[in-house]
Amino acid sequence: MNDCLADTGAPTAWIVVGLLALVAVAIGVAFVARTRAGRMGLLGLALVGALALGAGVLTPPPASAADCTATAPDSTAPTPTPTPSAAPVGVEGDWSGRTGRDDGYVINVTLSDDGTTASGVVDYPDFPCSSAWTQTARTATTITFTETLTANAENCADGGIVTLTLVGDPLTRLDFTYTYLGETDPIDFAELTRVP
Repeated sequence: MNDCLADTGAPTAWIVVGLLALVAVAIGVAFVARTRAGRMGLLGLALVGALALGAGVLTPPPASAADCTATAPDSTAPTPTPTPSAAPVGVEGDWSGRTGRDDGYVINVTLSDDGTTASGVVDYPDFPCSSAWTQTARTATTITFTETLTANAENCADGGIVTLTLVGDPLTRLDFTYTYLGETDPIDFAELTRVP
């Protein structure tokens, strides 16, 4: 931007040079010329200097200055819309796994998924109890659910938070974590794989 401003200052420089030339001519007329012909010649020089000054003032800015203003960003241009990323990975289907604790338990879940919203029907045969998962959050790599018990509620904790992390491209497994309602640290972990 500073280079552009410097280029457009060219007419101002011509004005200063022209004024200095006129002052020099006036001094010359006063002190050097002693004859009428000499004074007329110096006045002619002054006229030429004035014409040069006028030409300098009327000269358009250099092409480089025009180029600078032409390439300046347009602040009124609309912001481009980001290109959507690849379609979300669907997790629909039957998945199964066992938690990693010594007294681990089996998780069997059937997931429905339209690529935006998922839900699950879950069976814990070792307790036994059953539940439903309702999606509460989703990113490109995780889906979070609230769990609501639907059968044999007396055997299992209700209202927990389930997080599934999508692993692999293409998707090969779901990493499961379970957190009690109101807690922050998961208490159970498992790797769920598709049931053939």
